[in-house]
Amino acid sequence: MDSSNGGWDPILVKVIISKYLAVGGSRLGSTELNIIGGPNLCSLDVDIIRTISSQNFREVDSLDISSCTADKKKVFFTISFEAFSFSTSSVSVFQLIRPYIGGANVDYIRSLVASEVNMDLATFTSLDENVVLVSVMFMSLL
Repeated sequence: MDSSNGGWDPILVKVIISKYLAVGGSRLGSTELNIIGGPNLCSLDVDIIRTISSQNFREVDSLDISSCTADKKKVFFTISFEAFSFSTSSVSVFQLIRPYIGGANVDYIRSLVASEVNMDLATFTSLDENVVLVSVMFMSLL
């Protein structure tokens, strides 16, 4: 499949990657993730996405997961948080996981509020609506 010929058929992506992973020892490393790209990863089952290691994720180019379902965004957020939480600064972690923040949980957003991290409108609007509502309620109590 050559992405220069246009978008990939999500059904074919799922079948091809599933067959690739069925071969002994095959997994989605950083090279595979960069080739597949974010939008194509969104066609995979959540269980397959969960197999991506945080170690490999550290070496991945930023992936556009905006077309993923909320459940898949949460998994990508969890993986990215595990991959980049070694940083000592909330701001640094935020910058590294920003492409995956659409799957952030309430606790993480609260930590950003407490750290006075600023985010642009595009990042804010990518957040899960329920997380935003709970976070706004939290902020009003401060």
